[in-house]
Amino acid sequence: MMQRIFSIRFILKALAAVTVALLVGVIATGGTYALWNTSTTIAGGTVKAGAATLVVSSPLTMSSTPLYPGLTTYGAFVVTNSGDVPLQLSVQSLTGVIASSFSRSLTVSVTVDPRVGGTVADCPGLASYPWSLVSTAPTTGSLGSTLNTGASATVCVSTTLDSGAPTAAQGQSAPAFVLTIGGTQP
Repeated sequence: MMQRIFSIRFILKALAAVTVALLVGVIATGGTYALWNTSTTIAGGTVKAGAATLVVSSPLTMSSTPLYPGLTTYGAFVVTNSGDVPLQLSVQSLTGVIASSFSRSLTVSVTVDPRVGGTVADCPGLASYPWSLVSTAPTTGSLGSTLNTGASATVCVSTTLDSGAPTAAQGQSAPAFVLTIGGTQP
């Protein structure tokens, strides 16, 4: 009978030691162990990388007409998506507008003509200009238009002198500026 108690005690001690070792192992790894494990094979797929290339096909030419309060002048240029992925167009920056009473009274707005083959003559009739800058601090913003692969679009730019512009700001042409248009893959 003594032999049997010794065996049960020995087994219980061994079982306790194994349990403690397993608990220490689980805690040390910082993870959990699953009681059941499964795996599956999925069908192969193809991952493709595209090239995003946006080209200005014609330069922006703005009117040199002297501005008076409330007058809007227009310019346009053409961009072409020569890459192999569609691109969502956006204004990346507007620089070169000098901080003066004139430029603080100037609003620069940009839109994409939804018609194919649009020209600067079409710009005044467009319903909305989704991006505008009313101060000299450059900002970015979406133009709300996606340019498909191989497609071209006319980008219209307007400059408007505020109706409350100071007298010193009147009769000047819009200053030269650099407008950067970018495209991101949707």
